[in-house]
Amino acid sequence: MTATAALLATVMLMSGLWMIVAGLRPGEVKPGKPQRTIGQKWAHLTRRPAGREGRRRDIRWSLALVAGLVVYLISHWIVALVAVPALVIFGPTLLGASPQTDLPLLEALDRWVRSIAMILPQGRDVVQAIRSSRDKAPDLLGDEVNLMVRRMDSGMLPEEALQMMADSLDNAESDTVLAALKLAVRRTTGATGTLNSIADNLQDRIAVLRDVEAERNKPRQEARNVTLLSAVMILGIALMPNSYFASLSTPLGQILVLACAGTYWFGSSWMYRMTKPRQRARILIAPRSES
Repeated sequence: MTATAALLATVMLMSGLWMIVAGLRPGEVKPGKPQRTIGQKWAHLTRRPAGREGRRRDIRWSLALVAGLVVYLISHWIVALVAVPALVIFGPTLLGASPQTDLPLLEALDRWVRSIAMILPQGRDVVQAIRSSRDKAPDLLGDEVNLMVRRMDSGMLPEEALQMMADSLDNAESDTVLAALKLAVRRTTGATGTLNSIADNLQDRIAVLRDVEAERNKPRQEARNVTLLSAVMILGIALMPNSYFASLSTPLGQILVLACAGTYWFGSSWMYRMTKPRQRARILIAPRSES
C-alpha cells in the first residue's frame, strides 16, 4: 500500500512539473488552425497570470507539490499530498493581508480635489483648473488625469472626458467627484465650495474606512496566530518518540484528518469573504446608445 501510494505521488509530482514546464514553453500555431497548445490550455484552465507573475506562480506551485511529497514520505499520510500544496498555494491569500480597499483611491481623490479647489479662486474656470492640476495629481490618478486633459486638448467636450475617466476608474467613490466636476463645468457658481465639501466628505469616508479596515484585520491576525501555534504544536508532538498521531495513519484516521483540513479550509474561506470589502454601486454611468 505504501509503495503504491509513493509511486502514485511520484507520478503526480512529475506530471505537475511537466505541465508547468510545458506551460513556460511557447508553442507554434499553424496558420489557419488556431489550436491551443498544452501550455495555453494549462494557463487558461488555471487562470495563470502573464509574464513574471505567472512564472513566480508556477515556481510556487512546483514547490508546493514538492512540499506535499516530502511531508507524505515523512508522515505516510496520503492526505498530505493534497492538504500541504493547498496550504502553500492558498494560505498566503486566506491568511495574509486584508483584501485591497478603496482607501488609497480615496486619499488620491481627496488630494486632487483640494488642488483643483485651490486653483479655482485664482480667476480660472473649472476646465482650466483641471488642466493646471495635472502636474499636482497624485501618482494613482496621474495617468488618468493626463489622459483626460489630452482628450480635452484634442477637442473632446470636458463632460465627455470626465465621463471616460469615470468609466476607466470604474469606482463609486470617483463617480462622486467626477459627477461634481461635470456639474461645475456647466455651472461655475459655487464650484469651489462644492469641491471643498466633497473633499471634506472624502476625509470622513477615509476616517471611517481606516477604522473598518483595522477591525477587519483583527480576526485575520487571530487566525494567523492560531494557525502558527497549532502548526508548532503538531510538529512538536510528531517529533516525540511515541507519537500521538500513529492512529491517524489508518484509513479512518486519514478521513478524520481530511475532515479537519476541510473544516479549516471552509472557515478560512468564509473569513476571507467576510473581510472582503463590498463594492458600492456606481452613480455615473454613461447611457448606452441604441443602434
